[in-house]
Amino acid sequence: MFKMLKNIIFILLLTVFCCTGYCSDLQIFTETREIEVSKSFRLTVEVNESITDFKMPKMPDFVVILKNTNKKNGKIIYNYELTPKEEGIFTIPSISCGQTTTIPISIRVYKGQTEEDVKYSYKDSNSIASAVLDTNIVYVNQVVYYTLRFKTNRDLMGNPTYVLPMFQDFWKSKSKNKSGYQLINGENYFTFEVTTPLYPIRDGVLSIDPSSVTIQYLNSVSERKFETEKVNLKVLPLPEFGKPKSFSGSVGKYVISAKVSKTNLKVNEPLVLTITIRGNGNINSVSEPQVNLADDIKKYSTTVKTNTDDIISSKQFQCVLIPLMEGEKTIPEITFSYFDPDLKEYRELSTKPIIITVSGEKAENVDNIEDILDKANKESQEDSPTVTGFELKTKIDSSDKSKILIKNKFLISFICLLILLMIASLVYRVRWIIISRDVVRVRKMKYAALFAKCVQQVQVSLNKEMQLDFYCNMNLALKLLLSSKTGNNYILMTKDEIKDDLCLLKYDEQILDAVLQIFTDCNKFKFTCFKSTKNRMKETFDRLKFIKEQLDKKL
Repeated sequence: MFKMLKNIIFILLLTVFCCTGYCSDLQIFTETREIEVSKSFRLTVEVNESITDFKMPKMPDFVVILKNTNKKNGKIIYNYELTPKEEGIFTIPSISCGQTTTIPISIRVYKGQTEEDVKYSYKDSNSIASAVLDTNIVYVNQVVYYTLRFKTNRDLMGNPTYVLPMFQDFWKSKSKNKSGYQLINGENYFTFEVTTPLYPIRDGVLSIDPSSVTIQYLNSVSERKFETEKVNLKVLPLPEFGKPKSFSGSVGKYVISAKVSKTNLKVNEPLVLTITIRGNGNINSVSEPQVNLADDIKKYSTTVKTNTDDIISSKQFQCVLIPLMEGEKTIPEITFSYFDPDLKEYRELSTKPIIITVSGEKAENVDNIEDILDKANKESQEDSPTVTGFELKTKIDSSDKSKILIKNKFLISFICLLILLMIASLVYRVRWIIISRDVVRVRKMKYAALFAKCVQQVQVSLNKEMQLDFYCNMNLALKLLLSSKTGNNYILMTKDEIKDDLCLLKYDEQILDAVLQIFTDCNKFKFTCFKSTKNRMKETFDRLKFIKEQLDKKL
């Protein structure tokens, strides 16, 4: 009971915490849209700091593991590892948070190639090399993963050396290596993989040249070279229908944001405009979005900073703006478009307009452009702390009345219920401590609980007319009933010993006769060949209920 109350309180606490904020922004990114059975891929969910009602939906087709949680640039980043359970086409459902809902994502899970399916240009009985793509059809500039695999069950003189192809017609990102030992068909194999993200730069059927792996077995004087087969990939052109004017070739899934270093300044005082584009596509091919400024705002050259990651990469464009005249100025919305290969359509994003106020006073002793950009970068880094685990603190603006807890009647009801449950839990705990000090009372409660369970077995045996089970359970039930009223252990006593003890306790003759009659019937029909009837068993059961009723009245 106490554990159940603690669980209820814990659930209510979670509910309370989930009711103290609201959702304003939510993005989701996946590492791939096609995956081999038993392989894992990463799912990243980004939410704003103010979001507290975020909850991942159930995904029965995947094994979901939360790897880590970080906080960066005002975003809480959840990194999940998903492993599909079987092959097929499955959906990562939409995630709803406040008024924001993501688009469902389809994942194709395919069966991996077996040893019979893979073609090798060179292999022996101990070692195998192969090269595979995670998908066979992509769009121009859409990511595809090329993996060189090698395994051997022999000891090697040293680490294998490998040579990847030139990847003509592709934009190549940094390769990722993985090695270790694996038990395959009862044998221990040394394995390694080299995975390279590729982005095709033209459409058509593109061919990837073979890779090679060179090894030398232990106690061998010569090297062996393994060369994989060529791999073909079909690349589809991007559709012309619906292509926005701002489209510059980005494929994947992206978000865009813009901010300025200050909104109140003087004439000729510089400010820094920072445009950040983040996504899971080829971030290197993302070009600077066009900013349509008024003639009285001078723009200097842009510096670009790229941050690449396994899933989400970002590109930051920073430029210095100098207003030449006083007044209220507007930096208009900045538009960025990309092609979503999952939806097979173009998506166009825009930032919100930014209003700056320029006073008539002219600025003096202005820093040079490089110093201004360095200062803006340092301030941006200071505003981006990292948090690990689940210690995520949400800041609530007390000026927003919708967030003040006292204004939320639903939340107050939960808090009151929580306090009542805590009081009930405390009362129950104190009562249990007091009872536990009375050893005889605790023993009686224990026998009473056992008696209740045993009576259920007696009822089942009676309904099924199971004579032996009925009288065995009846004998035990009567002893447990008497033990629950006196605190003495009658389970191992004989009928005569129980009779003597009940006489000492001065039980009524009527109760004593009923007890002895039940013991007599049990001994008669348990250990002899006499056949009892259902009516006879029912009379014995009614006699047990009579004894309990009389004892409940007197004790």
